[in-house]
Amino acid sequence: MGDGRKSGQGQARLSCTAAPAGHLATPAMSDTARSSQPWPNGIVRVAGTPSGIRLCFPPLRAWRFALRLALSGIALLVPALIASVAFAPTGKYDAAALLTLVLTAAFVYPLLLFGAAFVVVALLAVSTSLTVDAGAHGMRAVRRVCGIKVRDRKLPRAAIAALEQETATAPRGLGGASFYRLVALTRPSWNESADGRRYNVRRMVVADGIPDEALAQALEALISGHLRLGAVTPPKTGD
Repeated sequence: MGDGRKSGQGQARLSCTAAPAGHLATPAMSDTARSSQPWPNGIVRVAGTPSGIRLCFPPLRAWRFALRLALSGIALLVPALIASVAFAPTGKYDAAALLTLVLTAAFVYPLLLFGAAFVVVALLAVSTSLTVDAGAHGMRAVRRVCGIKVRDRKLPRAAIAALEQETATAPRGLGGASFYRLVALTRPSWNESADGRRYNVRRMVVADGIPDEALAQALEALISGHLRLGAVTPPKTGD
């Protein structure tokens, strides 16, 4: 019994850092998950849970895009910072000083802000992880930044209408790569359910940072299979 208790605790504590490498590891997994090819660990780690599956999208999965973004931000930030220091107000209020201040505010400070924003977004891109639990009961998505939980959202199975794939393309200057994500859409009438529960979730991101469309489609099929989206009986209507 001691070994069984330890193994159960280990499975309950499964996270993005403790997920098994490559193949799915739980015998109770569905045929859909077992028949799929090994998942790329740098993008997503898939493991079984007693109620379904767990998908872990680890940090650094978009490090190439983040690196380009950070380099672009530094290329804007460093010259703008040097210029802002060189043309900083000296305490004089003559026409030349006012003209320098206006030009600095119009051209240098915006570049400074854009460069800093690029660097911050790049840091967030490589420090954000997403853990998704999916099964016949519904879905739960937990987002963490630097290991700190910043969002925890849940949807019961009855509220989920479909999964939708979305595409985002980076500018050409940042490589022009396309990234895909999956979004769970809720039923329009869910917030008007008889039990009075309001989830206030119209759409919930359940996968992001996917660089390959085929992988996104495979994940969509895997999640849909465990949610049994095609097995829901439509509501009956009156004669």
